[in-house]
Amino acid sequence: MASSRLVAETSIFHGGTVVALDGAGTVRRADIRVEDGVLRAIGGPFDEPGAQRVDCTGALVLPGFVQTHVHLSQALFRGLAEEADLLLWLSRKIWPLEAAHDAASLVASARLGLAEMVRTGTTTICDMGAMAHADVLAETVEASGVRAVVSRLLMDQGDGVPAALVEPAERGLADARRLSERFDGAGGGRLRVALAPRFVLSCSRELLAAVAQRSRDTGCLVHTHLNESKNEMAATERALGRGAVPYFDELGLLSERFVAAHGVWLSAEERATLAARGARLTHCPSANLKLASGVCDAKALLDAGITVGLGADGIPCNNRADAFEEMRLAGLLSRYLHGESGLSSERIVRMATIEGARALGLDAITGSIEVGKRADLVVVDATGTGGTVLAGGDLYDALVYQMSAERVRAVCADGRLLFADGELRFAREADVVADAERERASLARRAGIHAAS
Repeated sequence: MASSRLVAETSIFHGGTVVALDGAGTVRRADIRVEDGVLRAIGGPFDEPGAQRVDCTGALVLPGFVQTHVHLSQALFRGLAEEADLLLWLSRKIWPLEAAHDAASLVASARLGLAEMVRTGTTTICDMGAMAHADVLAETVEASGVRAVVSRLLMDQGDGVPAALVEPAERGLADARRLSERFDGAGGGRLRVALAPRFVLSCSRELLAAVAQRSRDTGCLVHTHLNESKNEMAATERALGRGAVPYFDELGLLSERFVAAHGVWLSAEERATLAARGARLTHCPSANLKLASGVCDAKALLDAGITVGLGADGIPCNNRADAFEEMRLAGLLSRYLHGESGLSSERIVRMATIEGARALGLDAITGSIEVGKRADLVVVDATGTGGTVLAGGDLYDALVYQMSAERVRAVCADGRLLFADGELRFAREADVVADAERERASLARRAGIHAAS
């Protein structure tokens, strides 16, 4: 395998089967030529003296997975929040832990989450961000080499929310502006910055209206949660006299820049409203099941014309950050809801790649293997008893139902190899784990939450 330095040099990914996820659904044996982080040619064979070579023999080469909703700040909380109700889970564990973060624990959490996502094939994320030390979180993402939409988390109200997580709207928006000025376009264009009002119950009308106006003025994404659980929806109805979708619509939040997680409980009318406004949603099947929130009907969202991506959500409401697991569950749940008319495997893989990129407004840059796009790639081993796609089998079915994250051979983002030969290339995994162990113990003590040693 080639070295980690694939930037500003020519590299050849050779010998693999390219699953391009382009408009034509191209699948073919081909080499990929990368120069300065850009996909320059697909075909070959390419034989250039001095080019770095990545051996993809016996492998599928896909665009790197795009996770359109994650919480890097929560990676340290895995196993500390096992409640099965969203609002209790937040108030008892997640909010106290988030409020106890300092800069060091936030860095350790982000590095842990990024390491797991990279190892399992993810090259682009949309992260919910943090309140305090959001700049430190963004710096950590930038240093990792992944492509990301980073956010400033916004909350100015809420029952049971620790005081450290409630701030005047003006202060949060001012800090978000500073974050954008510093990081939007950072990392050679890998980073974008979004506004992240947490969810409808944690944000005042004034804050949400200001977010909508800022998004219109600057074109930034709005990243939030929507209609995740029945208890949340009941509380929203009590507080507002209506659901979040019409409320957001009234405030002008719904647009092609609106990216919301979940959408488990949506009426046909609400789906139609979201589609008409161009709003995008993230399907998070593992988190919805683990928190007993329900089963999102992703097919109904797609059939309504809504762009849908996939995301692992926060690690404590999933315990993994694995795009393969989310694809498999998305397929199984759609079969459960719709039988043979459920989502096709190709459509699910597209949700994890090009449709996720489209949801983030990044589809001209990443999400498919096409000349001129950035070199965001995952190489998946397709050999042996668990990997070989036998004659008559379908590659997309294999990717969704047969393959697993353990088959990831190499991961490249923006032309830089981030994982290969079983090792992370942007950090020493032993250091990532050691830092996480140390900072988790301190964080749990500050939060007053027991963490077994």
